[in-house]
Amino acid sequence: MNTNDFLSQYAAGQRNFREVILMAENLNQVNLSYANLSGANLSGANLAKANLSYANLNHACLNSARLQGAKLIHADLRQAVMNNTILSYANLCGVDLRNTNLGNVNLSSANLTGANFSGANLNEANLTQANLTAVNLTNAKINGANLSHAYMRGVIMPDGIIHSPLNDPLELAWWVEIVTDRPYCKYYFGPFETAYSAQESQPGYIEDIEQEGTPVIAVDINLCHPWEMTIFEENLSIIKE
Repeated sequence: MNTNDFLSQYAAGQRNFREVILMAENLNQVNLSYANLSGANLSGANLAKANLSYANLNHACLNSARLQGAKLIHADLRQAVMNNTILSYANLCGVDLRNTNLGNVNLSSANLTGANFSGANLNEANLTQANLTAVNLTNAKINGANLSHAYMRGVIMPDGIIHSPLNDPLELAWWVEIVTDRPYCKYYFGPFETAYSAQESQPGYIEDIEQEGTPVIAVDINLCHPWEMTIFEENLSIIKE
């Protein structure tokens, strides 16, 4: 199946693409949310800024695929093969990566809040400045992994010990705070060591949100520790004008 046929079928409502072969195809910025790509071969594919939220990528091959800035919120990547995959700045909140091979993967500055890496291979992975809040690393292999400047509050380490439990005194960092309308939500992106680095990253987050058709109504840089990355209208303490 070529890229045009694949995208046409998805646009027509097809979601089952089990074992599809799309090696080295250009799928930059495409929307593939909820697609069933289990067992698919996406080696070397360009999926930068693609939306794969809630997609089934169980047992998929993503070796050397480019997924920088992609959205994989709550995607199923169990037992996927992802050697040398680029996932820098990607949003992988709540993703299931149990028993996945992630050797030499680039997850720098990725948002991995609540991700499950239980039993995964993260040897030599690049996790610099990644957000690892409440990540499960039970029995994961992290030999040679670069965790410098990673935000690790509430992480369950491979030996089962919790790093900086969530009920410990707050660890403050710089975060980009974005408020949207329709839906009315507050989003937090970070953490960053400096206000300047947060400011530098701000335009990319705004662009990603507006590409989804959601108006941005307020942006701020705050020194804080958000307990949730997304706060919906009923939980917001700010007053909507």
